[in-house]
Amino acid sequence: MSSLIMMGYMRLMLMKRLEWAGFDDSKGKQPDLNDDLDDDNDGIDYGDDSSDDIHSACSNSDDDRKKDKFHEYIRETNLGKVQFTIGMKFPSAKEFSEAMREYSIKEGKNIKFVKNETTRVKAKCVIEECGWSILGSLSEKGESFQVKTHKSEHGCLRSFKVRHVTSKYLAEKYVDNIRSNPEMPLDHLQQRVRKDLVVDISHTQAYRAKRKAFDLIEGTNLEQFARLRDYCEEIRRANPNTTIIMKTILSPTSDG
Repeated sequence: MSSLIMMGYMRLMLMKRLEWAGFDDSKGKQPDLNDDLDDDNDGIDYGDDSSDDIHSACSNSDDDRKKDKFHEYIRETNLGKVQFTIGMKFPSAKEFSEAMREYSIKEGKNIKFVKNETTRVKAKCVIEECGWSILGSLSEKGESFQVKTHKSEHGCLRSFKVRHVTSKYLAEKYVDNIRSNPEMPLDHLQQRVRKDLVVDISHTQAYRAKRKAFDLIEGTNLEQFARLRDYCEEIRRANPNTTIIMKTILSPTSDG
């Protein structure tokens, strides 16, 4: 059987699961795909900011002397539990922005990015009266990205609707759970998110998250299938006297 047929079958089976995933058994209806509570831009809200209020974490003359006093962000250990401080160093603007999104979700605060560039990132709470804000930019020598100004106190209450909890974020976070339980009901996913993140998501958000998780799973499966011949060649290379026979089997479909 050709590889194209096998790939087509895998796609068909995933689509059948996806069709099932679009229905909530308890409600018996398909979600409204026009629900605008979810956003695929990771919650980034680009706004205008005419101010140019970058202030160095320390004076130029003190840069070298104080260099080692600033806390360095390490993604593997700090993601999701970072406490921002003036002068804190990040490898890049991308990781700085990612850390802020995780902070927003963990604390239940809606934060918008006023500027999000490779050289400067500024964010603030969407509640104007709150006062929370943060600004980071490249360090003097450009070797790291640093927090330059930060008003750390929030004057607003926790929100159970957080803009950074997007369907893309949920798909990446729960892809392994959905892979092991592809028939997970949407309300179960909603309950899991509420328990893990203390955030409420809509039925549509759960549907979109599950759909995107299936896309991730399908991509992984197709990638692995496409590399089967490479695996066989590697086994043959490591074991010259080994005979390898690769067979593919087309499982029966509902059409017979």
